[in-house]
Amino acid sequence: MGGCCTAPPVEEADVGSDLPPDGLSKDAEPAKETSEERRQREKQEEQTREELARKREQEELERKMEEERQRKLEEERQRKLEEERQRRLKWAQKRVHSIEELINTEQTYVDSLSLCIDLFANPLENMPKAISRNDHRVLFSDIKTIRGINEAFLQELLQDWKSFDNDKTMIGEHFIKFTPYFRQYQNYLNNYGNSIDLLFRIVHSSSSYEVMSPLSPSLIPLPFTSNANQNLDGIYILC
Repeated sequence: MGGCCTAPPVEEADVGSDLPPDGLSKDAEPAKETSEERRQREKQEEQTREELARKREQEELERKMEEERQRKLEEERQRKLEEERQRRLKWAQKRVHSIEELINTEQTYVDSLSLCIDLFANPLENMPKAISRNDHRVLFSDIKTIRGINEAFLQELLQDWKSFDNDKTMIGEHFIKFTPYFRQYQNYLNNYGNSIDLLFRIVHSSSSYEVMSPLSPSLIPLPFTSNANQNLDGIYILC
């Protein structure tokens, strides 16, 4: 026993160092792929390629559909914008036309009031033989006050019209401002019936006609005794 040699210790790192990584012996060869296995592998690869191709086709189709949907949405948005632009343009044109008509009408009204005052109210105020002071008050009730209100209203409209901006100019503010003053028309309306009755009596009065006719022969058709309704309308339109 004493003569036997003890084997050198084996290091742990050396255990299995002579084997290949897969645990097979160095002399072992990998199994060869059979023709059936190759067909299965190729079939699987073909299926994978087809699935990828179908997926790409589906993605492309969905992309085109989304592009078409976005295009239609944009077309609809542009159509609505154009409709809104046309609507606003039409509204703006109507508003401008309405304001022009308002100013022209107001100017004509103020001019007519001034004509009535200058040709009739003022001269008759100092002609007691033609019309009494009380009749004068009834016939021309508040006409000068009304002209003053409408002149001021007209001037404010004209001032805004000089720098008119359809998006910024607020014409309605002038109506709100002048509403309290327009209540002066209440007296005129309450006295309207009395004014018409008095005017009818005056145009049929020979004494009043003889004094009033020189005021404006072109505006008071002669004689008063014929076609009285026409004469009455002509005078009333001016006043």
